[in-house]
Amino acid sequence: MVCSEGGRWLAMERLRDDDLLLVLQRLAVADLLACRLVCKRLAALALHPDAWRRRRLTGADARGRRACAVLRLAPCLAEMDVTLPGKRDVGTHQPPYATTRCAVRSLRLDAAAATPELTALVIRNQVALGGLRRLHLVLSPYKRDPTVVLETLASADGLQRLLLYNNPDLTDSDFLPDYMTLPLHATLPQPSLRFFECHYEQSSQLFIDFMLAAHAATLEEVDLGEHSLFEDSNTTTARLLGGIPNLRKLSCPLLPDLSAAGAGGALRELDLYIRPGMMVDVTLGARLLRRARQLRKVSLVYDTDGESDYACAEVILALGPSVETLVVWLDDLVRAAAAPFPLQLRALRAVLPSLRQLAELELNTKAVTEDLVRLLDITPSSAPALRRLELSGVVEWTDSVRCPHYMVHRWDAMGALMRENPRLYVALSDCSHYSCCLDGFGDDTCDVCKLSCMESETSECWILLNRLNG
Repeated sequence: MVCSEGGRWLAMERLRDDDLLLVLQRLAVADLLACRLVCKRLAALALHPDAWRRRRLTGADARGRRACAVLRLAPCLAEMDVTLPGKRDVGTHQPPYATTRCAVRSLRLDAAAATPELTALVIRNQVALGGLRRLHLVLSPYKRDPTVVLETLASADGLQRLLLYNNPDLTDSDFLPDYMTLPLHATLPQPSLRFFECHYEQSSQLFIDFMLAAHAATLEEVDLGEHSLFEDSNTTTARLLGGIPNLRKLSCPLLPDLSAAGAGGALRELDLYIRPGMMVDVTLGARLLRRARQLRKVSLVYDTDGESDYACAEVILALGPSVETLVVWLDDLVRAAAAPFPLQLRALRAVLPSLRQLAELELNTKAVTEDLVRLLDITPSSAPALRRLELSGVVEWTDSVRCPHYMVHRWDAMGALMRENPRLYVALSDCSHYSCCLDGFGDDTCDVCKLSCMESETSECWILLNRLNG
């Protein structure tokens, strides 16, 4: 057999296996499998791990005969995205996912329709093959008891990332042993998880606590979701978070005694979700922010009633000087902006001068108004390091106020903000559809854009607009 190399024809036998594998890596799956029929040498190389380890089995390729052939013949895959069939669709034959010898490194498993037993078999099989490092698992929260699945996850060795969505509603909370009372001979997984995501609620708390305790030595990122759907939770989860020495990023609702989290000093990013009913724990959330003076990025998401304004303001005032990026979601800002001095904005304006390293500030609101820009009162002295301000919300456009150019001219607060802070870029999420100044002049152009101040690229308006939504 011969092949072409630089215009010369060489016998394939003169090529090294490594060179042939580089070629096989670029073949389509069907062509790679067909190489098994060419000769003994290609048949062996077509099943070599180096020919498969970067391949993905997703979408339509993960179904039908091709998937069965790959799972029966391929030694490994980089990624597999599988939707497991329901009990009625399985029939008498076991799907190949539970028995394959193909080791997958990253597995996304949609098991919403599947039985817990089949789901556990697929996961257990991949764990046994020794290559599974990332698992994204989707379960149905109401259909079946997932105890066998969670037991499999709790004992799995080697996982580095685990994302569990649609948490089950457990009927039996004793499916896992208490990590505090485990006998010495009990088998625990070797700590390996670096990223763990599982929504925090009453049905999942025991599982979460077990995973936090078992993988405390290696965990770096923990995401417990946005909502806490029960009120009688204990402080165990927060204490376990405080016992993770390398915890770098935490996303969670306002848990009881959350001030214990981040005690190891490694916490750099915090996403904190505050909902109605959590106000009793706001003081502890503020205490966490005061203790974690090494935080670099903070996101505060509020969805509260007007009676909680003081508590929300307390958390904002607790921000430390190390914060470089701050994201604040204020769902009730429309109501608050109608007041002369909304508490959350007053708190933010008060704490800004102490945030000497703050470079990015994002405010997510329902409406962006001139009053909002005025109340922020951002100046080089109040926010010396600020380089980017993002205002996410619906701008109060009218028939005559249709574009950013108008805002620079007619919103005194926006014009002053842009001129007083020459190194600041302002992004408006609701701005791109109304940039008539960038679309040319016509009947739909606003009155301000008809002025001559945009004719030169060196004009002040042109420069300001490049920084507004720049």
